[in-house]
Amino acid sequence: MMARVSDGRINPRGVLVTSSIAVFLIALNTTAINAAVNALADDLDMDTSTLAWALNAYILAVATLVLPAGRLGDILGMRSVFLIGLGLFAAGTLLTAVAHDGGVLIGGRALQGAGAAFLMPATISALNLAFPPSKRGSAFGAWGAAAGIGFALGPLYGGLWTDGVSWRGIYWMDLAMIAGVVALSLLYLGPLPRQAAAPRLDLVGATVLGVAILLIISALQRGRDVGWGTVSIVGSLVAGAVLVAVFVVIELRRAQPMAHLRLFRKRVYAAGNLATLLSTVGLMGFLFFFNLYVQSEATFAYSAVAASLVLLPYGASLFVTSLVA
Repeated sequence: MMARVSDGRINPRGVLVTSSIAVFLIALNTTAINAAVNALADDLDMDTSTLAWALNAYILAVATLVLPAGRLGDILGMRSVFLIGLGLFAAGTLLTAVAHDGGVLIGGRALQGAGAAFLMPATISALNLAFPPSKRGSAFGAWGAAAGIGFALGPLYGGLWTDGVSWRGIYWMDLAMIAGVVALSLLYLGPLPRQAAAPRLDLVGATVLGVAILLIISALQRGRDVGWGTVSIVGSLVAGAVLVAVFVVIELRRAQPMAHLRLFRKRVYAAGNLATLLSTVGLMGFLFFFNLYVQSEATFAYSAVAASLVLLPYGASLFVTSLVA
């Protein structure tokens, strides 16, 4: 059952523009940093492992927080969570822009990821609330196209700033875009409805999932250096797997779970999630190692812009595919 938070008239086009720009900003930042990996390593004196954590911190924060953030949207209201996400994203962007070492950079990226975790479900919820079922397909098509453009242009955006000014310019410009999204959200997201009876936040489930992801990612990150057969790595992987199983049990027993795991019985839903998982792993891994390889003095010694231009056909295929799909 839904109750209006205000008497204002919903502007579906305004909601779509706001949500699309927000997801574009998230996608742009997800891939832009890859063009700057060599500049980051040189400027902040980071080794490859620390550099990888600068990328992983973002993804880890998103994966850990996206479920509880979605539930908070039901509790606090979608616009409130949207603005919280923008605040976290802005704080992380500022911290990244002024980072003087790898630790600060990783912290800034983690905050950006936390902001993205709040924003993503909020944009989806906004479109669901603003559009009737007959028009949601088109709305989500435009939303997906905006994400595709962001992923496609991210490397070039990062490359232009890195070669033209500094990698820090990526994040200073982001702050200007965030300010624009804040203004749009205050203008268009207020009239959207919210749940009258808000569900509870599952802190236990969120904590178990967060620790499980942290253990698994940490083990995968350290395995090459420490040794895959060492007690710490094997123990982390096993403990992470056990906690994932515990999370599944918790969610199946909840009357109002954060993750409706029974939806995976639907083949289309399960296949869509599996495809998203595999494509994201491929995308992030490819972009990171591609830029390290082609920008290395030992191989092609490409500039950040040149490496980004080589990636344009790949990015264009992402955009066209998402638009058609």
